[in-house]
Amino acid sequence: EIIKIPGFGESVKIGITTTQKTSVTLEIFDSKNNKMSESLSCTPTAEFKCEILWTFPENIIPGTYTIIVNDSILTVEKTIDIE
Repeated sequence: EIIKIPGFGESVKIGITTTQKTSVTLEIFDSKNNKMSESLSCTPTAEFKCEILWTFPENIIPGTYTIIVNDSILTVEKTIDIE
């Protein structure tokens, strides 16, 4: 879900559901496999859910971006298109 945060710009809210209650890390890469930010992390709730907000850099170029989420057991990739 893309949201606008006053004073910060546009962000994407990434909802994560995991199978265990361990820290989850997230990395975002552009189409040329350049890392777009520091690794982001969250700790799941008792329901094994957490959310991470990634604020788009000011100079972001429209295109396809890959989100990689890791919970120490599973690694999942998802792509998003930014217009």
